[in-house]
Order: sequence, then C-alpha cells, then structure tokens
Amino acid sequence: MKNKDKVIIVLRAIIVKDDRILLVKRDENDRWMPGRWELPGGKADEGENLEETFEREVLEEVGLNIENPSFIFSFMRDMEDGPAQYKGKKYKVLYYECIPKTLDVKLSPEHEEILWATQRDIAGLSLTFGTIDAINKFFKLQK
Repeated sequence: MKNKDKVIIVLRAIIVKDDRILLVKRDENDRWMPGRWELPGGKADEGENLEETFEREVLEEVGLNIENPSFIFSFMRDMEDGPAQYKGKKYKVLYYECIPKTLDVKLSPEHEEILWATQRDIAGLSLTFGTIDAINKFFKLQK
C-alpha cells in the first residue's frame, strides 16, 4: 500500500456522566479547527495497539483514566482540509463509550475548556468535522 493510500486510525472517547458527554474545546491558536469542540482522542501511533492509543489519548487530553471502553461505531472519511500532511488521506474514526474512574479533568495544552453536554447543548456549538454526527448517533443508540 502506498503511503498516501494508508488509512489513518483515530480513536474518540464518548465519556459519559449523568446522560452527558465530555467535550473539549480546541485551543484558539491551534492550526486546525481552532476554538471548535470535539470528543477527546487522537491518532494511533505507528505500531501502537488500539487499546494503548485509546488510554494514552484520553489520559493526555483530559487526564482521565477510564474503565470498560466499549466500541460502539466507526466512520470512514476523507480529510478534505487541515494540515498539509493530512490532506487527501483517509481516516477511520473509531468511537468508544467509556466511564471515567474519576471526574477530575485535567486539560492538555491543546484544549482550553471542557463541557459536559447533553444532546440539546450541542446544537449551538461549533464542532469539529464528524463530531455532530457521532454525538447524534450515540444518543440515538441510547434510546
């Protein structure tokens, strides 16, 4: 497989507390989608298994240890914009529902704010690509 055809794996955490999910707001000075809300998570590093990626990314981004991550769905998409090194590449985004061991969120420097959001709360937020679809699908699956 050519490097440009390689699929980039991204894991996202749907962290649940009292029928709300944790969103983080990207730093206003970020190169990609500054100031937009997203689910915690990130790209898998080369050679890293998915469980390691998931635990590392959640710990790095929000300082939480999680338990019982449960895969719920995935989306495949092409990156149409963003940093040059990612344009035109395919992404597979895997979503896991999980429960934090504690609620003591510690944001990474990549983010500037947290929100425990209901489905209604997300309507007025500026979200990263795919986040609205993922959240709506999650809440629909809960019914």
